Order: sequence, then structure tokens, then C-alpha cells
Amino acid sequence: KLLHFQIAIYDEIRKAKTDKAMGSAVFEVGAILGSKGNVRAKRLKKGGVIFARIDKKRKVRSGDLTLHLLGYKLKNVEGMFSKSDPFFEIHAETAEDIFAKLVYRSKHIQNNLNPRWDPVTIDLDRLCNGDKDKAMRISVFDHEKSGKHVFMGSVTTSVNSLIAAKTHAGTGDLKSIDTSRALQLKKKSKASGQLVVAAAAVRNVPTPKPPKSNSDAEINLPVSMAEVSLDDTEEEINLGAEYAAAPTFVDYLSGGCEINTCVAIDFTGSNGDPRKPGTLHYIHRDGVSLNCYEKA
Repeated sequence: KLLHFQIAIYDEIRKAKTDKAMGSAVFEVGAILGSKGNVRAKRLKKGGVIFARIDKKRKVRSGDLTLHLLGYKLKNVEGMFSKSDPFFEIHAETAEDIFAKLVYRSKHIQNNLNPRWDPVTIDLDRLCNGDKDKAMRISVFDHEKSGKHVFMGSVTTSVNSLIAAKTHAGTGDLKSIDTSRALQLKKKSKASGQLVVAAAAVRNVPTPKPPKSNSDAEINLPVSMAEVSLDDTEEEINLGAEYAAAPTFVDYLSGGCEINTCVAIDFTGSNGDPRKPGTLHYIHRDGVSLNCYEKA
């Protein structure tokens, strides 16, 4: 059975009882999973395009990223007589870079080109689907009351890169901040300041459970300790390692698997004359109604 869902976009009208419809589109799940990057797009009649992407939900949470960022010598975009009010956004990126998802937006800090934003905790599944090497983009903007925020610079990084860039954030004095591992912000390929990673760590990682055995056969234990094979080599055990899970049907579709089917219909005499109404293979004259085999 095909699974469809509808996405509708509305223009919010505060003083009206109902919002104004801008357009809608219906997507089929299988079609999205079979597309490159699990993304499909549909053009709206009134203009514009809706992109839809489907991600596989992980059975076990990947944990949380705790992050504390500082801005260092950001380039002012406010003008000569005032300073920018910077805030940052974190977007999860796809390989095609056509479906960047906003994951987090910080509060803005008034008149400060060396802001110390509040620490934040982000769900890794939402940020990178558990892949700590997956690209993400951190962008800094100058806050404007009108909502037309001014871009100040951005950098592409990953969870592992943020952890590796963690450094001493100092005690408040700019000279005490270690910028040797700072992330370089760029605007139109030009340096526009730095991001200092004061803290970055993955926490709340659940302990993985070993997969259940598919066999109910009785396990024969050795009768004595002398029969136990002993390995003299020492090996560090990674308690955070994940067990390899068997791929699902969704994994095959997302990976580009193509399925060819062959359908055959049994036209035996006992099914009746297809020209007579009521028989299993009857062909309706209206060209719309379906017989029993066509419905199946």
C-alpha cells in the first residue's frame, strides 16, 4: 500500500480568523526514499518549490552535544557609530547542500564583537543523525529588529572537528583567549572573525545492548576450565561501540536498490468470459472501474 502525506504552507494573518493558503503538495514515501539523497521537490501552482526529505530514525539515541562558543574579533557590519548584535545558527547539511535544516539559534548579544554565547545542548540525532563526521554549518548574523538579519560569516565543521578545536577560553580578557584552534569565519571568501570552542563534548550516550540470537538452540558450555581457550593478548574494549544491525528495506531503497518485478495473471476458463459483467476479468466499458484482479 502506498503511503502519502501532504505538506501545506500558509501565510499567517494575525488579524484574520483564518490564514491564507499559499500552496500544498502531496508526496509518496516510496518515491522520496528512491530519490537521490532521499529528497524530492514539487513546484507549487502559485509559485515556489517544496522540498521533502525522509531520514531514517535511529533505534538507539546517539547522545547529546554540549557546546559553548565564543566570538572573537568579529567584523562589524553595523556601521561606524555602533556595534553588531551577533547571534549564531547551526544548520545540518546534506551532501547535495539543498536541504539545510536549522537545528539551533542562539540569543543575540547586544553591541559586542567578542560575544560569549550561552552553552547549549543539542540532540545528535537531530544534528547529524549520529554521524559525528557529518558536515554542519555555523553561521553568525547581526540581529535586526525588523527580522532582516545581516550575515557576518560562516564556517563548515563537524562534531568531531568541534571537539578537536576545544581550547582554553580565558577568564574574560581577550588576551587570555587561546585562538590557536579557533574556527575561521568567512564572508564571501574573506576572513570575518573567529569562533572559539570553549567546550564541546558528547554526553548521554546510551550503553548498546548486544543483538539477540536468532537461534534457540541450547548452548553447550565447557565441562571444565581447562577446556576454555585463553587469549594472552590484552585488548582494550570500547564500551561505546555500536553493534552492526541488519539493513532494513528502507536502507536498501535509500541506497539506490532497484527492484524488478514480474506479474502474471491466471486467465483460466473458470474465471469466466471477460466480456460478461460479474466475471473476475470483466473489462468495464467506462474505462475507470476495476475488476477483481485489477484491484488486487
